[in-house]
Amino acid sequence: MRKPMVTRVFTITKCIALCLDTNTCEPFNKDVTLIGTYPTETRLMNAAKRELEHGTVKVVEIVSKEECEELRGIPVKQFFKDSVPLDSVTRKPLDD
Repeated sequence: MRKPMVTRVFTITKCIALCLDTNTCEPFNKDVTLIGTYPTETRLMNAAKRELEHGTVKVVEIVSKEECEELRGIPVKQFFKDSVPLDSVTRKPLDD
């Protein structure tokens, strides 16, 4: 028997970022998947930095990018357990 699922199609941007370890001065490539599309290189670079930069890792350049759509799903029971009630008009979370 098939279990009910909540599904959604996401537009994602898969990219490879050239990074630098500031301790060792060694360059390396890092894969990152970002939700949404980025119309400019600056916006893509900033999003990659938010995801990848920590400690001694710095993003230097975006080597490649690919935009695609991906269907994702979650069982209804898990969605209900993990989600929060929203106001039907404002779509903002209801106060407890």
